[in-house]
This record gives sequence, C-alpha cells and structure tokens, in this order.
Amino acid sequence: MQNKKSRRQRDTLRLSLSPMLAERKLVLITALHALGDTSDSNLQSICQHEHETDCEQCESLETVLKEIESEINCVEMPEEHRWRLSHDYKLCLASIQEWKAHLLRTVNQEEGKQFALVHVDSTSCLIVMDWAMKYLPQRYRQRMSDFFGKRGRSWHVSAVITKHTEKFQVECFVHLFDNCTQNSFAVASIIEHLLNTIKKESPEIENVFLRSDNAGCYHSGPLLLSLPFIGQRTGMTILRYDFSEPQSGKDICDRKTAPMKARLRRWVNEKHNVITAEDMKTGLESHGGVKGVRAAVVKVDTNKEITANKIPGISLLNNFSFEENGIRAWRAFNVGPGRFLSYSQLEVVPQEETGLKVLKEWGPRSNNLGSVSHASSPRGEIFSCSESTCVLTFKTREEAEAHMDAGKHVRASDLDCESVYDAARKKWADRVGEMHVASGDRQRIAFEEAGPSSARERRNKGWALKSTKRTNRMEEKVKAFLVQKFNQGVAGGKKADPIHVARDEEY
Repeated sequence: MQNKKSRRQRDTLRLSLSPMLAERKLVLITALHALGDTSDSNLQSICQHEHETDCEQCESLETVLKEIESEINCVEMPEEHRWRLSHDYKLCLASIQEWKAHLLRTVNQEEGKQFALVHVDSTSCLIVMDWAMKYLPQRYRQRMSDFFGKRGRSWHVSAVITKHTEKFQVECFVHLFDNCTQNSFAVASIIEHLLNTIKKESPEIENVFLRSDNAGCYHSGPLLLSLPFIGQRTGMTILRYDFSEPQSGKDICDRKTAPMKARLRRWVNEKHNVITAEDMKTGLESHGGVKGVRAAVVKVDTNKEITANKIPGISLLNNFSFEENGIRAWRAFNVGPGRFLSYSQLEVVPQEETGLKVLKEWGPRSNNLGSVSHASSPRGEIFSCSESTCVLTFKTREEAEAHMDAGKHVRASDLDCESVYDAARKKWADRVGEMHVASGDRQRIAFEEAGPSSARERRNKGWALKSTKRTNRMEEKVKAFLVQKFNQGVAGGKKADPIHVARDEEY
C-alpha cells in the first residue's frame, strides 16, 4: 500500500526511538512500568530491574495521606461522624491517585508530540487539529428575540507546523461551515482538502504527522482506516497519528483561536453582522487578517461517507503508526512494541474521494507566519511558559509563544530544581495560618521515618493506565430512600433540601 521510500522512513522513525529513550531519566523509565498493559505483551515494556527506588516528593504525599487516615481513626468523635469522614477520605484518595495517573499519561503522550517535532524537516510537517467552540451568530444591533434560538457555526482549526532554516513555523488553516455534523467523515474530508492544499503550495512536503484530542470524530476506526487512502490520493505519506491526554495537547489551536475570536468581535463592533460562514471569513480577513491564519468556507458531501470500518478496542488505543500492510497501535506512547493490526484482518473498505465542496477559497498566504522573532528594543518584562511544570522563561512574548507551539517543556525534575508554580505554592503555604511546608532535610527525615510506603504496596504494573468504569444501576434501597424523601415533602408541604438529601444518600 505504501512505497519503498515511505517504508524506509518508517523504519528510521522506529529505530530512532531507542536513543530518545536512553536519554530519559529514571522517572520516565518507571513510567514505562506504570503504563504497561499486563493483558497484552505487545503493549508493555519488559523491565530488567526491580522497581525499588522511591521518589521523596511522591512519598511525602503518601505520608500525608497516611497521617490523615490515622487521625481519622484515632481522634475521638461520634462513630457516625467517623464513618462519614472515612468515606470522604476514600473518595479523595481515589481522586488523588487518578489525578497522578492522569499527569503521568499527559507527560508520556507529550513525548509523542516531541518525537514528531524532532523528525519534522523540510519534507515533513506536524498537523495539530481541533474543533473550535461553535461560533454564535452576532449582529451589531439585535433584538431580544434574535438572541434566543441561535444555531452555532462550526469551524475547524488545523495548525500546520513546518521547519525552514532550522526554525519552526506555524500556519493555521480554518474550515468554516454553515451546517456540519462533526463526525469522522467530516474530519476525513477536512484532512484530504488540507493535504491537497499543502501539497499544492509546498510540493517538497511528503510526510505528515497528525495529532488531536480524543473526541469521537477523531478517535474512530472509519477515520484512521481512511487515512492511507487519503495519503495515496494526495501524494502524502501519513506516518503517525497520536492522541493527546484530555485537557492537554491541543493548546496551540486554542492559542490561535483566541485572536481569531477577537478579530470577529472587532468586526462586529465596526457595525457589521457575522451571521454566516462567509461573514466569518470576511471578518477574519479584515484589516489584513490574523497573522498566519487562512480561512475557507466549505461543505461536506455526506453521500460518500463510509462507516463500515472498525478497529476493535480503539477506545483504549492512543497512538497509531501506519505501516505497509496495517496499523501498529499502542495504549501509551512507545510502551511496548505495539499491537499490529493488518488491513486484511480488519476487512477495510476503501474510502473514496471525500469531495469536500469549497464555497470560498483560501485567502492569500501571509508572508509573516508564526515563528521565533526578536524584539527591536529591550524589554524588562519576563514571559513564562503556560505549562505549570515548565521552568523556562523568555525575554519576549514571541519567543514564549514559539516555545509553547513547538518547543520542549523543561521540568523541574530535569534540572534538579523547582518550578515557579511550586515555589509560589510553598510561599503561600508558609503565609497562611499555621500551615508549614517541610523542605530539604525535614522532608527527607519524614520520608525515612515513614517506613514501608503504601505506594510500594500498590506499585503494580499498569497502575497509571486509564481504566474503563462500569456504571451501576440505582439500587432498590436508594430508590426507596428517594421515594421516602419525596413523600415526606408531599405530606408536610416542605420540599427537602437537595444538598442535604444528596449528602444523606451517600452514606
């Protein structure tokens, strides 16, 4: 299905993963253990060592949680009150552990973006995609009746990251719709139209990396299995598709959407109406347009949609590499050799040309794309990375934006120091009441006196993987309790307080 050149490119990408892993520190090696799927040997990495090394910062949290549990069990209080506190403690403990697993998955999936950026050169690009929040039509003057019942206009943002003269450049392509169902076929149509545009304007680009969030229109079998056919028709080779962890990974699209919304608000304030997708395009291109942004009004041809293609267990798979005869999938980026799914095994139905209808073509290409630039005069302000764990600071806003678009975050653990966010939290803790944060030797002594940690007891393989939760039906005793509260309100004429009912129902 793919030519020999594409096959060599994929082999190079797979071999180059090894030196990247060799540079990681112990925390990321441990992440391979935490993100390994014990039910599938292809989705786990075999460790040649015992996981006996502890992190003092992680263990200090476990120590505090143990102390809280001990206080709940030792302090004199009514048994009902103790039972309620124990219940709340267990819920909070589970939430903290899920949050730690989420942070670990976020950092690991970010490695997929960094891997793509390392391999972006003059012949390849990285595309980060996201549906922006639907735009509600606005009039310069509107009646109250016009305010209600509005139907939002869909617009899709694709940030294309390329590399020229050792610098990353970002150009955003916005597809505007009057009416659109945000499904996998709409995304496939957008990708095919976008790749045709890139190939026409930059014929030297041959390879593509894709990245998006886990929305159903992206994370679906019909879209993933249609990409090889789209690549053949456009003359581009789609190498990988990596999904980000929820609430992270697509910040570049959000940063580009903000100035576009501001430009539309300015256009409305200048006594114009923005009702249709064509009006949105006119507003975005007003006053010279938004730097590095181009828009087109399009319409999806739903007659060519194919929904028969399926990938088993796709909800648990987050990274995909396209090979000659199939797709290789991972639950977490580069953890294990990956599960190979052949096209013959999946019984793939070929996706025909999507035929996206272009109603208004792209605007003129801007000569000034998003890139790292230098201020003409010195400034005293310091700009920080928006990622709370990143310790890098910059002299200009342009450098900070370029880092957040295509840079690598440097965390406190990489430099053996603490981030500005952590330092601010410690200062705040020292100033409020009697709360004090142990640091240095005090924290180490508390860690050594804690003895065997609860983290060691639960350090089983795959603890940070996302698990599927099963929803339970309401029990009969819960139904009876709610009916009782309702009947009491009917008989007494006083409606029960929902907050109190919900609290009593928990216990």
